[in-house]
Amino acid sequence: MIITDILSHTWCHLSFLLGLLGNSYVVYSTVCHRAIKLDKLSICIIQMLAVSDLTNTVLVLVPVIISLYARSTWILGHTFCELSFVYKYLGYIANVILINALAFNKMMRCLFPLRNMNCSRTQRWSVAMITVVGTLMTPIYHSYKTSLKDLFSVQFSRSQCMCWMVQIAEPPGWHYILDYGFSGLLNALPCLTLIGINTFLVSYAVKKSTRPVNKMNIVIVVLITASFLVSSLPYFIYYMASGDVWQDDDVILRFVTFIMFTMFWSNPVIYLATNKYFRKFTVGSVRRDARTSIGQNMSFRNSTRRDPRASIGRTEL
Repeated sequence: MIITDILSHTWCHLSFLLGLLGNSYVVYSTVCHRAIKLDKLSICIIQMLAVSDLTNTVLVLVPVIISLYARSTWILGHTFCELSFVYKYLGYIANVILINALAFNKMMRCLFPLRNMNCSRTQRWSVAMITVVGTLMTPIYHSYKTSLKDLFSVQFSRSQCMCWMVQIAEPPGWHYILDYGFSGLLNALPCLTLIGINTFLVSYAVKKSTRPVNKMNIVIVVLITASFLVSSLPYFIYYMASGDVWQDDDVILRFVTFIMFTMFWSNPVIYLATNKYFRKFTVGSVRRDARTSIGQNMSFRNSTRRDPRASIGRTEL
């Protein structure tokens, strides 16, 4: 149990730092320096993905880390427990929609290479509005479920270090069908199928395209999709196998839950590994910072050599 706690603390803190710093860097580098060279709609979607992952990193991982410090107990109150259950799937659904949009856009670029590379305001707003509307379906439905106190109860799961909804009574027939239908949608089988289909279409478009395309840009889409599947499929399989009957101290459940945190920080790593312009910008920034730091140190040393009293004065201050 001690080893599990140590690994949980290490993984959550590492995921938090990578998600916070990595996604903030993606937003900064693409907005201020246009560091990733893709078509403008793909850049817009990548920025939305970074904002989604950044928001999810803060909203999901901060309560988890606090719970770990409290020895896997919830200390933030029942109201915030219900609220955290309502919003914890926001980033997940947003990622599903945005990854599909990114794959579909790349497919269209491959099939129609002469298409304008610019991104209109209508396209940006369309992607943003579809993402917002699709994402808000989850908290609206969960808010409705939390209002049914006689049927459902939000409780803290020690295994997940998150709040989870437990069914305490048999709902009416129509509600039973609605609940399981929405749960199937929420647990991503149709969404993952769409991502798989879009990945296939992208691969098909590359083969059938009449003009050469940048293969690495296609690899970005494929790797983003694969990363999302790898991080979410174990949890989905466990959920389908176990249903709502979960033990309170289940190591496997903690593992499949915490592995989902990979999706918070994996995209910046993928951009760095596959987009040479982003990698060149990052390496150049690091070298410039290193040269600036060395130059400042050399200037300080030279000044102290010329005037020893300057070093004494600085030390005393």
